[in-house]
Amino acid sequence: KQSASQHWNMLFNPILRGLLIGVASASLISNFGAVFGAIGTSSVAIWSLLAAAAAFTALIFSFMLHSKPLMGFCVACVLAHLLHFYYALGTSLLAKSLLMLAIGIVCLSLQQLLKNRKTQQPLNAQSRETL
Repeated sequence: KQSASQHWNMLFNPILRGLLIGVASASLISNFGAVFGAIGTSSVAIWSLLAAAAAFTALIFSFMLHSKPLMGFCVACVLAHLLHFYYALGTSLLAKSLLMLAIGIVCLSLQQLLKNRKTQQPLNAQSRETL
């Protein structure tokens, strides 16, 4: 006999996998012609980066599910979105490089913030124990 958690896991696991596939590939499917240059690439380059971030988020969740095929699919979608960003002809290279610089600064700042927060937690825990 199955437990309730196994029943819900069997029910929602395929749904979650389908949602992750949809999130990872939605932008590529909806804008298929522009990806390969068949339709004009007048879309803003930031849309490709947002889609890559969504695909990367789907990659994180697929890692949590321990699904190697889903992880591979998400990696392929992230790379496809980054290629679409790179080949977006409607945006200048200067604008793309400044956008990537800003994203890099934000990522490094978040990493430093999380690193500082992690090193402060044990100190707070030790100071509470001494009180």
